[in-house]
Amino acid sequence: MSKVKTRYSSTTRISEFVGPGKDFIPSELPTNRAVIQKGILLKEQKSITCNLHQNKYSNKDLASDLIPLVLAQWKKASILFQQPVVIGEKSLYYRIKTLWEKVENVAWGRTKVKVKEELILKWLYSQRNKTGEKSDMQMGHADKIETMKLRKKYKRKVSDEEAYKKRIKKIEKEQAFFEVAEEEDIELDKEHQKNIFPGFLDENYNLDNVNLTLKQDNEIKILVKRLLKEKLGVYAFLVTRFLEKKSRYNTMSIKNTAMASIRFGISPAATAAIATSYLQDLIEAGFLTPESSYLACDPSKLTRERKKVMVVAKKNDNLKLPKADIAIYFDGRKDSTRAMINDSNGQLHPIIIKEQHITVTIESGGRYLGHFTPNAPNHLDKPAKKIAEGVYNLLQQYNLTESCLVLGADSTSINTGWKGGAITHLEKLLGHKCHWAICMLYSNELFLRHLIEGIDGPTSCSTGFVGPVGKFNKM
Repeated sequence: MSKVKTRYSSTTRISEFVGPGKDFIPSELPTNRAVIQKGILLKEQKSITCNLHQNKYSNKDLASDLIPLVLAQWKKASILFQQPVVIGEKSLYYRIKTLWEKVENVAWGRTKVKVKEELILKWLYSQRNKTGEKSDMQMGHADKIETMKLRKKYKRKVSDEEAYKKRIKKIEKEQAFFEVAEEEDIELDKEHQKNIFPGFLDENYNLDNVNLTLKQDNEIKILVKRLLKEKLGVYAFLVTRFLEKKSRYNTMSIKNTAMASIRFGISPAATAAIATSYLQDLIEAGFLTPESSYLACDPSKLTRERKKVMVVAKKNDNLKLPKADIAIYFDGRKDSTRAMINDSNGQLHPIIIKEQHITVTIESGGRYLGHFTPNAPNHLDKPAKKIAEGVYNLLQQYNLTESCLVLGADSTSINTGWKGGAITHLEKLLGHKCHWAICMLYSNELFLRHLIEGIDGPTSCSTGFVGPVGKFNKM
């Protein structure tokens, strides 16, 4: 008599770690967790339909059955998901098989660390309880792989220690050399220096605020280089390490550069590279000294300056808004919008949804005021009320609630309803009546629509016709 199958006997131990078996989510690419759950589902189906025990359904067969399912899910997402964009069937088979084996090892407690610990305990037990020279476990040849790893690790450690000692000796030697050089009296040719730059040797002379000509700057550099080479020899290049340099920061405003980058749609990184290259050209041409290189433009500085410029521009633009007797027009449409949604595991995934966007303008002149997305209405509110709230919040932001005297919109029922329309709700929020400027295109179409329905018959759906003229037009 065959054993009665239960839910516990037909499932696997892996389900305790990753969850029960289930199909791929049609709108998502399969992850490692999804592949494992699909494999659990295939094992359960095999045990039920084919009366095959799960232990006889090998990992190789499971990986071979999962490959076409994963590839089909990839191709459903994009036709470009094929080689060489994604891996081939051979690599996919190896990855699925390796993944399943790792999950099985974790589920059954067969990790490498645990296996090594068990082998060490067995070895110690056999050595303590052996009789004579033989025991249940004997020492064999060395593990070549582990031995090579330990040797390389030891060599790296020794080489790092030797390099550190050499570096310390070199630094100590350099410091000793410069300590001796500092004790020597270095006399300079004062007459030659005075001819180059008057007051150069005066102790109270401040050189920070002196503007050198390009010729003087080059002569001083040649003199300093010659003196260092005579006194220090090959160690002259190390002098810069012990000099105290005054830090200089680029605090210059670059609002015009930021405005130009915004106007022409150039990224901050590209604009910074162009500005720095122009500074380098000025230095090479002799218009600026090399000390002016601290004025190089940084992308982060340009990004901050762009934000400041946009804040100022927005403030100045708001000051130009009319404050008396204005007309507010609003209209919207549903667009395909990219959004991020949470799945059952709390991870964000991109998705394209239909979302309504309402644009608000000021007349006359058609000046753009702003746009918004109405909040989703609950069971007590209507969509028209949410549209009115969005327009009212925008008017409050620009302090235009009192000066709004005209409201304009399409002649749809959601806008012009006498009791629950968007304009009616907006008048209640404003606290005063407004003149309605309604677009009559939708109303004018009703006469032609009723005429066509009377002659040819109504429509059956958005693209279906019941009359002979409509059917002929569809063909």
